[in-house]
Amino acid sequence: MSTSAKKLSLLFGLMIVLAATLAMATTPMPRPGVHSEHFTGALANLALGARFTQPFTLTVDRYSTEADLQRWNDILVTRGPYALRDELWKQEDGHLSVGGRLGYPVAAVVSRETPAGRTLLVLFNRPLRNFEVSRLTRSSKYQFSYIELNLDRNDQGNGELIAAAKLRPTGGNNLEVESLGVQPFRLLDVRAN
Repeated sequence: MSTSAKKLSLLFGLMIVLAATLAMATTPMPRPGVHSEHFTGALANLALGARFTQPFTLTVDRYSTEADLQRWNDILVTRGPYALRDELWKQEDGHLSVGGRLGYPVAAVVSRETPAGRTLLVLFNRPLRNFEVSRLTRSSKYQFSYIELNLDRNDQGNGELIAAAKLRPTGGNNLEVESLGVQPFRLLDVRAN
């Protein structure tokens, strides 16, 4: 093999190694010690008499801690709901998809043990529509969406989704959730996959 062919072969090999290194550097790595949990079920719109249901999938990549809840409560007390919304925009614990659509990032998921199993508290920033923001409608003050899933020891159960929620501090690591007034959606036949 000639000297120029060796140089070309070496250069080509270095380019492949560089490309592989760059690809690894830009590929998000999973969080250490974290495995995703997937929950599926049917979302029932009670306003339509539960005749209308859609499948949903909740993917949990990580769980927030009780200390996180305390910190968010402190933010809510000292700086208000807009500061909490901005704080939660920085965090992503999972993803919620309804009806097979792209879905929404979930800001926080907290798992609490119960005598029957566990309860998942899921919080995410509600995407506001343009007219809500431009007209400062009452609904624009309800910046969050909230899910509560009650699961048994086999990770099966039911829950509810409040599409437009306002959070109030209660002290400690609890937040009070107020619905805009619309009856919550029911999450039926929930199971871990």
